[in-house]
Amino acid sequence: MGIFMNTRRCTTTTFCSCICIIISVLYSCSKKPVQEINGSTVLQKSINYHDPQHQWNTSMLYMHIQEPRIGNPYRYSIIKMNNQKESFELQRNRGKHIVTYSINKDGERSALLDGQKVKDTALITKYKLVPDRSIDYQKFYQLMWGLPMSLNEAVIYEFKKVSTADFNEQECYKIELELKEALFSKFWYVYIKRSNFQLVGVEIIFPDKPKEGERIYFEKQIVINRIRIPRIRHWYDYYTDEYSGSDIAIKKMKSHN
Repeated sequence: MGIFMNTRRCTTTTFCSCICIIISVLYSCSKKPVQEINGSTVLQKSINYHDPQHQWNTSMLYMHIQEPRIGNPYRYSIIKMNNQKESFELQRNRGKHIVTYSINKDGERSALLDGQKVKDTALITKYKLVPDRSIDYQKFYQLMWGLPMSLNEAVIYEFKKVSTADFNEQECYKIELELKEALFSKFWYVYIKRSNFQLVGVEIIFPDKPKEGERIYFEKQIVINRIRIPRIRHWYDYYTDEYSGSDIAIKKMKSHN
């Protein structure tokens, strides 16, 4: 009788162990380990979601943007970017005036006040009418409003790490990047929604300065040339999580060129 009971215990224990092993195998097969996720592949899937026809590099982006900041709640801009010709124009209100920064297809830069060149040094200083500022504005708007398409081989120096994480209460892939050239910083965390590969946020960090950085939440979309562009971007301090401003695409505009 004792032998029979011991045999039954062994059989039960073996059966339970087998069930545990089967469950473990099934679970491991259904959930891809984080270390096997490829950051470049995830980013490309996000690009395919936002730009399924791959038109970004040849597109004209012409739209009206509201850019409220804590210190300047009434900032508005009109941007015109021709990605194929590499031309760029930014019009922005400065008080009762309009400042225009531009780069034409030949790379010539200008900075105008109400459509006119200014020689008065006091006005140049006050309204920052420096033609070379056009280069910085072009880099900023091409990269930020081209996300995720603008994160390409010319911009990315290295994929550091990829993992899964929650961002703004959404299950995401978190891609850690180092850029070739800093925009605020070279080190970015890019958050891509796992369910459909939609870009939902970016964190810009400074590894040597953990109390500095930016966190950007993306909301909704505006479709231009069949490209799904994140329409609303809310900026927060990375460390304190304090709100600092927003970028909102109000409408796309018709080009007369």
